[in-house]
Amino acid sequence: TLQARGFMRNSRPSYMLDHYFSNHFKWSNDFDRIQKIHIDGLVNYSRTNTSIRAGIEYINNYIYFTSDDFLPKQYDKQISVFSLEARQGLTAGLLTWNNAILVQTSTDDDVLTLPKFSIETDLSIRFKVAKTLSAQLGVTGYYNAKYYAPTYQPATQQFAMQKEIKCGGYP
Repeated sequence: TLQARGFMRNSRPSYMLDHYFSNHFKWSNDFDRIQKIHIDGLVNYSRTNTSIRAGIEYINNYIYFTSDDFLPKQYDKQISVFSLEARQGLTAGLLTWNNAILVQTSTDDDVLTLPKFSIETDLSIRFKVAKTLSAQLGVTGYYNAKYYAPTYQPATQQFAMQKEIKCGGYP
């Protein structure tokens, strides 16, 4: 099967992104609307349980939290996010093994940082207990390439950009 989909979203930032007052942080902004255009396509071959998805998303007026003062800032240029995902499932009797790999990139890693690739694998066995209860026993593993994951600011309950510690690179 072939599928194509897309959407366009034009949303106002939340009130908390525009106005916030607390003991430690205070800001009052007038951010523009965030505009997103997303287009992707999927090729699925159900006979071999294989699928490939490719997509692109254009984001205008993206809002992020800065690493130096943890305040929200609106990016005035367009960010593009490209992604390619492949999934493969294998089944042999009671055993199921599903795998996925995702490759993605952002046009501006200083504002929207993403791991370059991620891998997911899931190995499980399905069986019945007492002929009526369906059970599944298995293990799932994840791997992300190293990247500068956002840091968490508990006072504002938001994630902010950081360029000091790379996360990932291990299962």
